[in-house]
Amino acid sequence: MNPKQNPHFHFLCLLPAVVLGLASPLVPALRAGEPAAVVAAPEFTDEQKNLLKALDAELTRFDAMLEKDADVQHKATVKAFLDGFKDRRDAMKKANFDQGKYDEIRFDINVEYQRLAMWLAAPLTPPPAPKKMQGGGEVAVYKLSPSPANKADVSAALSALDSEIKRLEAAATSAADKAKIKAIKDSRADLNKEFTKAKWDAIIAQMKPATR
Repeated sequence: MNPKQNPHFHFLCLLPAVVLGLASPLVPALRAGEPAAVVAAPEFTDEQKNLLKALDAELTRFDAMLEKDADVQHKATVKAFLDGFKDRRDAMKKANFDQGKYDEIRFDINVEYQRLAMWLAAPLTPPPAPKKMQGGGEVAVYKLSPSPANKADVSAALSALDSEIKRLEAAATSAADKAKIKAIKDSRADLNKEFTKAKWDAIIAQMKPATR
């Protein structure tokens, strides 16, 4: 009998292909079980290491200052900023040193730290009457029109806003006034998440009745 006509011969010819077909799904599985490649930590110069240590110290100082904030709502709002700074710091330590990003985060931390310090500063006298703008009857903050694209503009506007909210809160006596201040603080917290012209105009409109 011709071997090629033998069914056993055909089976033996196909056997290697069958074995390979059964084994092939195991290859990716074995590779999947392999340990992930370890990404080497970036190497920093001594100067860069010192800069990162200074950044850690600034965040520690910020943490200590925030612990003094007795206003639960305000403290939570600022903590969201602080947590964001820490995430950015952690990301910087996992990548090659970027001087631009370092300068930016130091600037942002300093702005928020100074704003928190102003918030915590206890007034030595009862809250003064709001100062009037020359040629108008509105408090200065209500005349501001900060550009969302200008970081310094936004920072100055938020500082003025925080001062006015604090003044209004100190002057609030009725339950309705206090409820109004709480709503204003909620809007202020939303500005931290995303500063837009529309949100700024909305909180200013929300605050105006509280001054009448």
